[in-house]
Amino acid sequence: MFMPDRRPTPAQPTPDIKYAGTAVPTSTALPFQRDAELWEEDGNVILVATLPSVSGSTGPSSVACPKTGFLVQQTVLSVQSQLWERLFSNRRNENENMEHGAVPVYELSDSAENLRDLLHHLNRQPNLSNDTPYLGGWTKLCTLLASILRLATKYEMRALRQEVITVLERDWPRTLPSWDDNEREIQHRIALYWQSGRTVSTLAATELDQLGPEPATIVSLALECNVASILPAAFYHLNRVYQVPKAHKLLSIPGPQNRTFIPHLLPEHVLHALLLGRESLARFASEARFNTDDLSTSFTASGDTTCCAGVRTWWQDVGVRRVSEGPWRLDPLQGIERMVREIEDENSPRDICVNCRVKLRGSLVNLRTELWNRLPRWFRVDAPSITL
Repeated sequence: MFMPDRRPTPAQPTPDIKYAGTAVPTSTALPFQRDAELWEEDGNVILVATLPSVSGSTGPSSVACPKTGFLVQQTVLSVQSQLWERLFSNRRNENENMEHGAVPVYELSDSAENLRDLLHHLNRQPNLSNDTPYLGGWTKLCTLLASILRLATKYEMRALRQEVITVLERDWPRTLPSWDDNEREIQHRIALYWQSGRTVSTLAATELDQLGPEPATIVSLALECNVASILPAAFYHLNRVYQVPKAHKLLSIPGPQNRTFIPHLLPEHVLHALLLGRESLARFASEARFNTDDLSTSFTASGDTTCCAGVRTWWQDVGVRRVSEGPWRLDPLQGIERMVREIEDENSPRDICVNCRVKLRGSLVNLRTELWNRLPRWFRVDAPSITL
C-alpha cells in the first residue's frame, strides 16, 4: 500500500529530494517498479529515482524506463552526509504513527543507474583506490565513477566525493612526473597489444581505446561536478585526439594520440576552450623552436661558446623535424621528451660536448615543466566560460 503525503511539508534540504508519503514494501500496488537488485527486506526507507533510466547512456538509442524504487537502510546514507541525517531525523517523529510495516518514501531527481551505482557502492564499501583498475579503458568503470561522483557531490557526501576524485587524479594527474608514468604505461600496453599479432591493417581505433581512459567523458564530468584538478591533463589528451582521422594507414606503432573520444559530450564552450588551448600549445612550440636567443645567451654567458652554434642548429633542426612528424603539433610534451632522449645519446649530435649536453638537457626539462604548468591557463580551466 502506498500513502501519498497530503500534509504541508517543511523546506527540503535540496529541491531534488521530495518526501512522497509512506509505503508498505510488501504491497503489490506501488506507483514505481521495485529495483531487482536493491530491495532489502530489512530496509527502512524507499528512494525513488524519478528521472528516466537509460540503457547505454552514451548512445542516441537509449530506452526510457519508469520510476524505480530502492528499499535500503537509512543509516547507509545518513553516515555519509549530514544532509541525509537531517532529512531522516526531521521525518522520524512525524512517522511514528504510520501504518505498521510502512516506511517513508522519498523521490529523487536522479536516474536509476546513478542511484543504483551509489547504493551498491555504499552497501559493499569497497576501497575505490585499490579496487579500481589503473588507467581503465572504455568500460562501465567510468560510468560507475561518474554515478558515484555526481550523487556524492549533489548530496554532500564529502568523504566519498574525495575518494572518487583521488581515483580520477590517479588517471588524470596534477603533476608532470605522474603524467609521464601514465604515458609510459599506456605506451607499454599498446606495444604489448601490437606484439600480440595485430597489424596496421587490422588494428582499429576502438581497440586502442580499450587500453586507456577516454577524455571527453572526464572533461564533461569534471565540469559538471567541479573537479578542476583533472581538467588540464584531460584537456591536453583531448587536444591530442581531437583531429580529423587520417585516411592513410598508420606507418608505425600507434601511440596515445591515435585513440579517439566521444564527440557529442563536448558542448560549445568546451570546444571553445579546447581550441584556445590548442592554439596556445602551437604558439608555445613555435616560439620555443625558433626563439634561440635566450638559449644562446645562456651558453655564451657561461663560457660555452664552442658549442653555441651547434646547440642553436640542433635545437632548430630537431624542432622542425618534430613538427613534420607530428608530436610537436599534437603532443609537444612527447616532442620535447624525444629531444631529451636524443640529447642523452652520446652519438648524436656529435658537435656538442658532454657539459653542454647536460645543460641543454636541463633547458629541455625546464621547457616541458613550463608547458605543463601553463596548461590550466591555456585551456581556460579557470575562465568564466567554464564555470566550476
